[in-house]
Amino acid sequence: MQWDHVHLIVEAVDVRVLSRGVQGLAIRIAKSVNRTLHRHGRVWGERFNRKGCAGERGLDTCSSAPWFDGWRNAVATLADRSPVVRARTWLAAVGWKRFGLIDRDESPAPYQRR
Repeated sequence: MQWDHVHLIVEAVDVRVLSRGVQGLAIRIAKSVNRTLHRHGRVWGERFNRKGCAGERGLDTCSSAPWFDGWRNAVATLADRSPVVRARTWLAAVGWKRFGLIDRDESPAPYQRR
């Protein structure tokens, strides 16, 4: 979670379930934010955003990165219990590794409008 957005990695059995789950989560978070800040109105500026932050490097210290086992370079791990559940589908647990492990300094490709 960052000051202006949230990164999620989620799994679902199909697109419909994924869409409904993310939509429900977004609504729940928005209602909670509005209630906490004693306000009303839109919380999310847009539904999905696929741009990265240019120039940022390294691991997000507020993420589950220390528990992730797909780093190419050694990462200090924590003995605590992981804050996220292990991947349950083949693609999220094993399949993606066929394309190589992830470097700590990798970032998404720059956003390009179609």
